[in-house]
Amino acid sequence: MTQTPVKNLTFEDYVTYDDGTDNIYELVDGKLVMVPLPTADHGDTIDLLLDVFREQIRRHRQPWKAKDKAGVYTGKNPVTGKDRSRTPDVCVMTAVQWAELKADKRSAAVLKTPPLLV
Repeated sequence: MTQTPVKNLTFEDYVTYDDGTDNIYELVDGKLVMVPLPTADHGDTIDLLLDVFREQIRRHRQPWKAKDKAGVYTGKNPVTGKDRSRTPDVCVMTAVQWAELKADKRSAAVLKTPPLLV
């Protein structure tokens, strides 16, 4: 992962951060860390997992969403007190959580509450 030289950010700074690029960042102890693109095989695995999860969600009629472009707030580092947020390959969340992300047009799609599965 590549470190991006930006001052320490809070979680609130992070979800509204825009450097004018399409880069994806995680927040690690208040610092932005650029997430590299997955390999083609990794991308295929993500697609397969999303297909399986979505089929099971439909089959069991659950009000859930399976997404690959959503972040998850992981809390503050207990030692430094600085915020952390990760971008998992796959995230299963409730429909309510997805609706909350969609409603906030100013911020990145990062869950503030724990998802069902990452």
